[in-house]
Amino acid sequence: MTMKVVVSDSDTTVTTLHRKKKRIPTTHKKFRKATLIGAKIAELISQTSNVHFYRKIEQLEYLYNNWLKGHEISIQVLAYFEIVNTIFN
Repeated sequence: MTMKVVVSDSDTTVTTLHRKKKRIPTTHKKFRKATLIGAKIAELISQTSNVHFYRKIEQLEYLYNNWLKGHEISIQVLAYFEIVNTIFN
């Protein structure tokens, strides 16, 4: 956003605000961005132990399948002790 202040006389000040229009990304740009983040996720997951790998793949499949159906997903970050309790109980 840009602001332009114009003083016309000692009693009057005119302020004009201009907003730059946001460009709508093309399908190609969206695909490229999704591919980059997907590659980062794949690299991160590939470096985990087998137990974590299979759980994370399961989570990604769940995410994909729900997006495919048009559902929105909410993600909740679990604290470490919640994860340990889930695994050992």
